[in-house]
Amino acid sequence: MQVAAALSRDDIERLRADPSPVARIGTAKKVSNLFKRGQLKASERRIAEDIIGILVEDVAVDVRSALSHELKHCAFLPHNYALSLARDVDRVAIPMLQHSEVLTDADLIEILRAAGLGKRLAIARRRSISPSLAEALAGAEEEEVAVTLLANQGAAINEPCLHKIVDLHGGSEAVQRPLVRRQTLPVGVVERLVALVSEGLCEYLVIHHRLPSALAATLSQRARERVVLELAPSGPHGSAKSHALVVQIGAEGNLTPSLLLRALCEGNIDFFLEGMAFLIGIPVANVRRLAHDVGPLGLKALYESAELPAMLYPAFRVAANVVIVDGLAGTGATTSEDRRTRIMAGLLEHFPSIGPGDLDAALYRLCALARDADGNGARDSAVTAHNRNAWSCSARRVPARRSRETSAPGGACARHRVRAH
Repeated sequence: MQVAAALSRDDIERLRADPSPVARIGTAKKVSNLFKRGQLKASERRIAEDIIGILVEDVAVDVRSALSHELKHCAFLPHNYALSLARDVDRVAIPMLQHSEVLTDADLIEILRAAGLGKRLAIARRRSISPSLAEALAGAEEEEVAVTLLANQGAAINEPCLHKIVDLHGGSEAVQRPLVRRQTLPVGVVERLVALVSEGLCEYLVIHHRLPSALAATLSQRARERVVLELAPSGPHGSAKSHALVVQIGAEGNLTPSLLLRALCEGNIDFFLEGMAFLIGIPVANVRRLAHDVGPLGLKALYESAELPAMLYPAFRVAANVVIVDGLAGTGATTSEDRRTRIMAGLLEHFPSIGPGDLDAALYRLCALARDADGNGARDSAVTAHNRNAWSCSARRVPARRSRETSAPGGACARHRVRAH
């Protein structure tokens, strides 16, 4: 049959007269295929548009759904028909919302504000998304929509919108994964993510995004500390090996408060005790006895003698309670996950600003806050900017201080400080 004879007014009359949904679906597919080819004559085009107008209002959802699927890529579908289908029930609307280029940003924003999750997800999957549409999608405050939007590399998401997503969903790993994997990320967003994401995602940030040198140095240190703790022995025969490792790390100036806190949170008591003994300059047996004392002559005295950042003491206290005190009382964590959960809950009581989420990321945020607080304190004048960037939460290198302590006979000043408390 010639295209010129493909449609006539008789088709409209047969469509109106045939009560069968199956027949109307067939008509929808036939007319849609002819229409979207763009080869109809002007008279046939008008007939096709009339038929489409009838089908758009069809009572059967199956008919409207078939029409929507057939016309979702048609660039010259009349706007009113595209909009009508896009406002329909999900089965009908989703193909148009996801694919139709006839719909404007204004149309889509209006629809998504009153739409359910299915329609918003369809809009978030569009091949191209403008900044204004991305902002409207982020404003829906739905995690699944944010995940879909971030995974869509065709979405133009500006920095304020990314910050809004981090504000709303930054603690969710489901959101973090596609966010970290965006092709480009503003430095300000990367800096916030570093304090939120797991070690694996943090490594991805380092590899795939250009980072400021100070931030890269901080991340490198974080990675080094993770490796150290993986190497650090634990258990009944770990003390001697921990001592050797601590001495080596301390001599290199890398026995940081963040490393000691992480070790304690990981349940590596030997490494923590050896580290405190190294910082103070007393036998580890003394440190062990004092660390198990919950009174004022216990951990607090050790902590102050080690001159660790005052802001971090509550975090060390929380971790020590879970790992050491509860363990002695027979109520200790039964699994590593249980231990981490208990520590995280305790940290949030003392430091609600770090927010919920991964313990490693929370420790990073906490140590960063302590570093900033320490950098503004009285000791700041003796600290170089390089050292503040290289340390996660400490403003001084250990060997220099240790050499001053041990300058007195037998390191007596350090031991005297502990006993004085």
